[in-house]
Amino acid sequence: MELAIERSKRNGASIVGVYNTSHCGMAGYYVDMARKADTIGLLFADCLPRITPEGGTEALLGTNPIAVGIPSNTVPLLFDMATAAITNGDLLVAIRDDTAIPEGLAFDSEGEPTTDADAALKGSVRPFGGHKGFGLALVTQILAGVLVNAATIPPPGTNYGLLIVAIDPTSFVPLAQFKTEVDKLVTRVKENPRESGVAEILIPGERAYRQREAHLADGIHLDETLMRQLNRL
Repeated sequence: MELAIERSKRNGASIVGVYNTSHCGMAGYYVDMARKADTIGLLFADCLPRITPEGGTEALLGTNPIAVGIPSNTVPLLFDMATAAITNGDLLVAIRDDTAIPEGLAFDSEGEPTTDADAALKGSVRPFGGHKGFGLALVTQILAGVLVNAATIPPPGTNYGLLIVAIDPTSFVPLAQFKTEVDKLVTRVKENPRESGVAEILIPGERAYRQREAHLADGIHLDETLMRQLNRL
């Protein structure tokens, strides 16, 4: 991302491909680097097969996160999502807490629908949003896999790929104008009439930003189960 940002400042925009890598961690971290540099950042990542094609039962595509960071004057606008209906992290939490996952999200290793998190971790998960999520996962697999010379369907932990894009807004409009217009749009979104029972409309990344600020102020609570797991390490 640092290379992409630096070259976008010279050329208006840049695209960087990465191959032969492993899991990149939190995709939002990298696009936040771009946002802090007054640059629009996009990141596409592929990983080991976890998602079925829409209508299929066998894992073929990665959870393939997509992240976007956009500069503004107010709350950081960070969009970071996996293309899976449920993430591996959510499955691990369900296993830890011995809870079932919702119906319709996952298959076991035999291709049968399951609400057992451990079986789902050994099997596969659906794309989020049906054919729309499948389309995003497939396109991401091509952009962050095929295009950058990473593995088309990578084995666990080996030759994952990233496609990183940085755009300098000043190539199109003055930075102050861009940020002001983004702020206006965010304000209109948050002032939209709310459904019954909805206290506030949040923009992408706002809830996580608030959690981060609270954690910085008050620390992070670790439950006993997690503490035991960490101590075993």
